[in-house]
Amino acid sequence: MKLVQNSGSDRVIDLLLPHLVSGSRLGCVTPSFSLHAFAELRDALNGLGQVQLVLPADNEQLELLGGEGDRAQRNRLQARWLANQCAQWLTQKAEVRRAHGRVPQGAAVLTGASDEPAQVVLGSFALSSEGLGLAPGNPLNLIQASESPEEARTLARWFDQQWSALRHQPDGAQSLVDALKGMAAHRAPFEVYALILHHLLGNRDEALDEDRIVKAATGIRNTVIWKKLFKFQRDGVVGAIDKLARFGGCIIADSVGLGKTFEALAIIKYHELRNDRVLVLAPKRLRDNWTLYKANDRRDILAADRLNYDVLNHTDLSRDGGQSGDIDLAHVNWGNYDLVVIDESHNFRNKKSPKQGSETRYHRLMRKIIREGVKTRVLMLSATPVNNRLSDLRNQIAFATEGDDTALQDHGIASIEQTTRKAQIQFNRWLELPEEERVPGRLVEMLGFDYFTLLDHLTIARSRRHVERYYGTDETGKFPGRLPPINIKADVDLAGQFRAIKDINLEIRRLNLASYAPLRYVLPHKQAAYDANNLYVRLTFKAPAGGADHSDKDNEVKATMMFPNDKVPLADQAGCWSACHEDSKGMPKGKDKTKYVSAGAMDLMQWKSSGKSADGFVADKRNMEGGKAGATAEGAKAGDTYTVTFTRKLTGNAVLAAGKAVPFGIAIHADNAAGRFHHVSFGHTIGLGADGDVKAAKQ
Repeated sequence: MKLVQNSGSDRVIDLLLPHLVSGSRLGCVTPSFSLHAFAELRDALNGLGQVQLVLPADNEQLELLGGEGDRAQRNRLQARWLANQCAQWLTQKAEVRRAHGRVPQGAAVLTGASDEPAQVVLGSFALSSEGLGLAPGNPLNLIQASESPEEARTLARWFDQQWSALRHQPDGAQSLVDALKGMAAHRAPFEVYALILHHLLGNRDEALDEDRIVKAATGIRNTVIWKKLFKFQRDGVVGAIDKLARFGGCIIADSVGLGKTFEALAIIKYHELRNDRVLVLAPKRLRDNWTLYKANDRRDILAADRLNYDVLNHTDLSRDGGQSGDIDLAHVNWGNYDLVVIDESHNFRNKKSPKQGSETRYHRLMRKIIREGVKTRVLMLSATPVNNRLSDLRNQIAFATEGDDTALQDHGIASIEQTTRKAQIQFNRWLELPEEERVPGRLVEMLGFDYFTLLDHLTIARSRRHVERYYGTDETGKFPGRLPPINIKADVDLAGQFRAIKDINLEIRRLNLASYAPLRYVLPHKQAAYDANNLYVRLTFKAPAGGADHSDKDNEVKATMMFPNDKVPLADQAGCWSACHEDSKGMPKGKDKTKYVSAGAMDLMQWKSSGKSADGFVADKRNMEGGKAGATAEGAKAGDTYTVTFTRKLTGNAVLAAGKAVPFGIAIHADNAAGRFHHVSFGHTIGLGADGDVKAAKQ
């Protein structure tokens, strides 16, 4: 017998499939029977001559819809169809006998057309995705497979004995077939809707029960701060208290102006009434927002609540001594805080590694306050918990979980890091979609269920629109509307006696004064010392019209230049665009028949009339960034004429050296064209101290 790892290329399914051929026989004892495992074997199973199945007595033990590893398959919504297919197969092909109780382990006996056992698999496996090795299983599972005909015959005899002991059961499969037909039956839309609501919200009443979450004995409902909260704010406070108790942390990410500070003050007061010590960490500029409510100050509308929390600045985490208000930092017992409130928590989104001999604010907060001493709950306040990357959110969540990546494993999140990483990958893919497909609904679909489960566990985020829709405005009053900006384009003077700015700008562009070319003051043999590393190319053109594609609304015009290196086929003969587009005349067919160059590379630089520029390159694909030429571009329009100046280094993929004539190409996308329909040049060269269609000269 040999051991089966049931992973990689050593899986149970890889042992079974070669023997599941037409006319062969399968005998199987299995503790469970998954529809998704059946789907993987369906074609092979339909070709078998005979199937003998030994199943547990109770259909509930079969786990027909699979386990955690089948989530992706379940999301395909094929269960109804698979159930119907499986019911037909059981009726036509399989004989089922039921064990008297649970089935402790699985066994599969594969017999060829010669009635000689060919392969036997025995051990901790089943006809499920995990059992077949299609999804990760328990590493402690022990699975063995026969290695000789004698071993196969011995184990086959064991199966025959078990099969005979159960005797013939005419109705052995019927209850399973009935269950499958029930799964395959058509359901009224309302039944499906009601079932979904039951699973999503079945325990929600208990989860959001204010009386259960907020202990009345604390007296929080009698405080001034509680009575000042609106209904949506009280719900936010209740939800935050619940998340703090269950998960150890919460991020309140309500939109600006919805009262995150007052919600936090209510949460602070609730914990103070439980005799918890509270620390507020705030940016220095916002410190007074928090100290006001604990000071003897006439402006304090919450004076009767006698709030008594500590307030420190974010920057105080970088100090070992000195005063912060009335607190001596040298004597602070950092590990004695039961609740830490971090205002503007996105300031801790960047988890940089500390330099040698130092410690960042992030790591000090994690080490000295959260991990040391008493169990610390963390409440974070931020309207923008995610700024640049989804890792910003992960780093803040780490405060709630004390840096434990598996802290939410019991709540459906196996790895916080992997969940946010996968979501980031999907977000990047969404950004690359065409503009018409880059819509919020598509993003929600791509991010996946796990990411939103993570957000649901640890964040509370409401917008003004959310409050208006679900709470109404009777209590809060109507939110002020945001007025559209008013663009004022005034001339120089009110009397209209001064020339229009556009006319002056055009006139300046026509000037050829030395002040606009300072290198003219430098002796010719010294000019290289001032700018020997760059090439400047100025394009002046009138934008052509009549293109068929007008989908680029932001850019009326895009101007692009390319310089190939010596390895690009036919670039010196046919030009850049002819060399990289296979549908152009004279294009050498690449191995993969792509439209891009198969060898070498081209420097690419682009200017858009919106003001943006790109420094990229073309190799096996087009890249709008990552170029080696350090290209920049500036441009403007005067009347109907565009002037664009490109600047690039003489180095790059295409090396522009003195005495060389290098091919170049120009393309103009006009009339708001997004893709094709561009005007291009072919077969031109630029010479640096050499003959070319265009001669570069030092200025």
